[in-house]
Amino acid sequence: MVISFFPTVVSLHAWYLGKRRGNKRRKEKCGTKVFRHLGVCRRKFSKLVSDGGESDEEEEREGDGISREQGIKVTVMPTVEPNPSASKVVPGTTITNTKERNDGRGATPPAPGSVSHESRGSSPNEIRSEVEMGGKSESAMPPADHAVKLGAIETFFKRSYYPFVRKHKILLLFLNAVLLAFMISRAVMLQPDAEDPALFKPGTNLEEYRPALVDYFARGASQNSIPMQLAFGIDPTDPLDRSGTSITNATDYGTVHFDSQLDLARGFPCLLEICATLEEKNENLEIGGAPDYPVECWAKALSDYVDENPSLYSSGYLDTITGFNANSTAFDSVLNDWLSISDVYAQWRGLIRSERVNGVVTVRLTLITWKLMADFQMDYTKGIELGRRWEQWYADTMAAGVCGAVNTSLPGFVESAAFHYYRVSETMIAEAFTGIAISLSVAFVVLTIATSNIIVGLLSTLCIAAIVTCVLGFTVLQGWKLGILESINFVMVPGLSVDYVAHFAEAYVRSAHATRAGRVKDMMTEVGVSVLSGAISTLGATFFLFFPEITFFAKFGTFIFVTILFSLVASMTLFPSLLLTPLGPQGRRGDLKVLFKRDTYPCCRKKR
Repeated sequence: MVISFFPTVVSLHAWYLGKRRGNKRRKEKCGTKVFRHLGVCRRKFSKLVSDGGESDEEEEREGDGISREQGIKVTVMPTVEPNPSASKVVPGTTITNTKERNDGRGATPPAPGSVSHESRGSSPNEIRSEVEMGGKSESAMPPADHAVKLGAIETFFKRSYYPFVRKHKILLLFLNAVLLAFMISRAVMLQPDAEDPALFKPGTNLEEYRPALVDYFARGASQNSIPMQLAFGIDPTDPLDRSGTSITNATDYGTVHFDSQLDLARGFPCLLEICATLEEKNENLEIGGAPDYPVECWAKALSDYVDENPSLYSSGYLDTITGFNANSTAFDSVLNDWLSISDVYAQWRGLIRSERVNGVVTVRLTLITWKLMADFQMDYTKGIELGRRWEQWYADTMAAGVCGAVNTSLPGFVESAAFHYYRVSETMIAEAFTGIAISLSVAFVVLTIATSNIIVGLLSTLCIAAIVTCVLGFTVLQGWKLGILESINFVMVPGLSVDYVAHFAEAYVRSAHATRAGRVKDMMTEVGVSVLSGAISTLGATFFLFFPEITFFAKFGTFIFVTILFSLVASMTLFPSLLLTPLGPQGRRGDLKVLFKRDTYPCCRKKR
């Protein structure tokens, strides 16, 4: 909030300084003898002081008039009728205009037979202008927008499109506001994509195979069911040491921190109780129950093996060697005999991990796995809530009953890859909007410095934000969600949105005219053809990316096409319409040079 408030305060301060200095210069001009004779000062200045700026008619005339930087020599024609209330001006009198010096000594004294004044001239029917260049008096130079012969497109922007934008600026602002409001209502509905990125477009055989398999051939747990597992033997507080690993190497996991307190003999009754609980249906935890949703539990398989071999083990033998007063040596012997069976080892070796320590085989990790009724592609908010319920269930189970007495012997945790993905999805949503906000903030700073005008920088940033919002809304309208492909494409959107608005902003502040109307006309005339041709070439190039069967290329082309299209619309309609309103800076309003000039503030003014 502080970041957004500071540019507003600075913009208002710059506007006030520009307005105050502009009125002061106009008063000085109207105090000269020449303008009293021409009879234009009173009519013109009364409009200026009434609204703090030029009227539309004066802006249009001065937009086609003489540059604010030129020093001119004006010759009054004999057809001029002097003001009867003022002293007469002899026809043919030469009025020399020179720029006032900045050294505080005032303007250059006028030559004999002339009157010195800093002016921007009157209407073409009243005066004829000449420019002194190189000590010679030449015919008056045409205004900047007539200095070079314009092409057909440039003439269209100047003579047709600019008057259209100026006349209908309120309508264009209204239509842009309606479009932006609609796109905002769509953009807030953007959700992360729980599905894996599709390789091909919908309708291809490969993309239709998996849904058909789940809908028509799967019974109970399917490929889309959320996989779960309980892991015992890893330190839950510090499970992995990633120091010295490379993030670019997918197989470099780091060093696993095993918990030395793992005692399977002591915790065996707890494992049996957990497996029995997981085989019972529980809708709150999305447990489907056996047999449709089986639990892969090696502890139950070992117990069944002992019960099925009474010739080897007495009845209740496991109860005597496990539990709180367990015999670890006897339990390890039974476990090794069971795993020595080839079929058993092939089935359960993935759930019992061991290593040889000082010549003795020691179990380091054991797992219990099962699948839930919930679909892996569920909404990420529901998935996060389901993960919290499972964590609470594990904490309650390990704190009471049989497990409560031996919980120190079974250090572990419950987890699922789906829960991690839901957390990633939540982060992707937050970082997508955070990244866009950072990009817009950086764009505001860069555009303000590049144009040296804080108001132009602020209006440009608002247009860029509107473009980005429209692209986000279009994504939702297409039925797309925020997945990996969309995240990659969203990175490009702020950068592509800056281009056209930045070109127009630079042309606006570079214009030689002092009024907003003249500057917008110059802006559209000089840069409009470049922006239009650049947009057409980019849209034409990305059009062919609509047709590939590979999803990435199709989405990539669509994102670029839509971003360029919205950028063109915003730069051609929204941006010039904003500049033509009282928000658009004219004169020195919003100029950073004025803000940081020493004489701007009374406390810092030099004593003369």
